[in-house]
Amino acid sequence: MNNKGLNIVWILLILVLISIACILIIPNSIKMYNNLKKDIFVSYANDVIDASDKTYTASSSDRQSEIYVYELNKDLKDTLKIDNSYEGFIVIDVRDINVKYILYIHNKDYQIIGKDVTGTKITRNDLQYYNKNDWLNLKNLYQVCRTYEKDVSFDCLNKEGYIIAQ
Repeated sequence: MNNKGLNIVWILLILVLISIACILIIPNSIKMYNNLKKDIFVSYANDVIDASDKTYTASSSDRQSEIYVYELNKDLKDTLKIDNSYEGFIVIDVRDINVKYILYIHNKDYQIIGKDVTGTKITRNDLQYYNKNDWLNLKNLYQVCRTYEKDVSFDCLNKEGYIIAQ
């Protein structure tokens, strides 16, 4: 009978120790997982910036001083390893001598909307949690163009240099 009581105490002690370990380990594991997801998003966003620069530079000799809008999964497929879990656009404003890059990108966890990424890299601090409502008016090249440039006297062009129509 004494052994049975001792066994129950040992089992309870082991359960308490396992519970304490879980309480300490699980939150840290979740935090590490979320940080990893953010780092993957940041890395892909920076790859998009580099691919956009390469794509624009490769075709810039005959470009006009306009606003170009590239769709990530379509226009950057030659210079970017496409991951279909990401969607978005990059605006390339060449109306000034300094080319300006504006990023619009999301997956189902995070987003970046209208961030000027000219000469910079994305960091975790630039991320926002994904909000489907933010993307209702950013479904095509024209909507992205008009979100960036409200003045309709300026045309936006696609990657091939054609005017983007409504």
